Amino acid sequence: MGAPAQPVESAEQLEAARAEHDVLAVGFFRDPDSVSAIIYLRVADAVHDYPFFLVADPELFKQYEVEDDAVVVFKQFDEGRADFPAADYVADDLMNFLRLETFPLVSELNIDNVWRVTEEANFIKTHFLVFRNASDPRTPSDIEGLVLPVAQKHKGSVLFLLVDMADRRMFHMEEFFGVQRDRTPAMRIFRYEGPTFKFRPQHDGTISTEQVLQFCDDFLTGKLKAFQLQQPLPEDWDAAPVKVLTAQNYADVTLDPTHHVFVMLHAPWCPHCQLVGPIFDQLAELYLPHSDVITLARMDATANEVEGLEFQSFPTFFLYAVDGQRHQFNGSRTLEDFVEFLNEYTTVNLDFGSADGETHADKTCGESEADGGDICTADVGGGGDTGAAAEDGSAGDKADADAEDASAGDTRGSDEAGAPLQSQTKDEL
Repeated sequence: MGAPAQPVESAEQLEAARAEHDVLAVGFFRDPDSVSAIIYLRVADAVHDYPFFLVADPELFKQYEVEDDAVVVFKQFDEGRADFPAADYVADDLMNFLRLETFPLVSELNIDNVWRVTEEANFIKTHFLVFRNASDPRTPSDIEGLVLPVAQKHKGSVLFLLVDMADRRMFHMEEFFGVQRDRTPAMRIFRYEGPTFKFRPQHDGTISTEQVLQFCDDFLTGKLKAFQLQQPLPEDWDAAPVKVLTAQNYADVTLDPTHHVFVMLHAPWCPHCQLVGPIFDQLAELYLPHSDVITLARMDATANEVEGLEFQSFPTFFLYAVDGQRHQFNGSRTLEDFVEFLNEYTTVNLDFGSADGETHADKTCGESEADGGDICTADVGGGGDTGAAAEDGSAGDKADADAEDASAGDTRGSDEAGAPLQSQTKDEL
């Protein structure tokens, strides 16, 4: 493995590196063995996102107008250069400087750079997103230029991101932020320090520097109210064995003290939800004779957001019991395991060994084994970020091959540690 910072012998060498890389860091240290230089090299050894160089030649100090020891970030965006005085500092100071200065003030959010956006989100908790369709001739050509003055004003406190709606890999972002393709450009603000909150202006479809500035200032001064997605409630929402929930009726149905309510939170695009959907329908048929005490329901959690409802993946199953406790189902998604879970946590004890139960089990065995317990990541309700939302969009399309196997062990009604998930009551919704 090579040195963490490449020594620079000439200006031609450094200029060639600047032409090759969008961003690089150069340590100017007259004494390469000084404490300041050693700290720089340790930081360089820990960061692998861009190259590091080391200058000790006094002539290069003069040529690049560096008087004292310093770390200089050269970049092909924003102001092109940023200097960090390095005479007396600690590693964290330099790390914070590099994090701030090596990321564009206005950046395109896409699948290729989502990891870096996610990394930035650990430090900057407020994200300002501009959705636009780059292939639409009606879209202003210089949206980045319109946003840049506001990004400069709020550097280090707000992360400004552009989302191209022509990139179909990002369609989950449109869904999550409630953006309509025929009403762009559209601005959204996302804050995820603690519970996640989304904010939007009164109207979509136009953008100017003044509008960006006003929207951002209104958010920072507390003038905006967070919004949550909500579908209209169908008139026949309770006609089928599996009831339809939206944000409008979720609390009313799940908080009913006379019914156990078993809910499936799903995403229409999630292949695992599509596999388990027919099994859940058959489960509802099994419990129809007990509809006076138990209700099965599903909600499209990509189009409906309920305050206080947090979950990490699709599909997610919650049982709201009549004793006020909420239990999460984490077993394999077979008819038999669903019944065993409901037998344990409800007052209904269904005999799955009956003839009717055996018929349903035979119908679903192959499908449930194929489903296996895979999930599509969601990270909904809290602790997420825009990078994760974009990443989830890609994960949904490829069925999230890295998801954990929820069918292992005897985890029905338990968290990963095996403890019953009873910490959240109906009152906490």
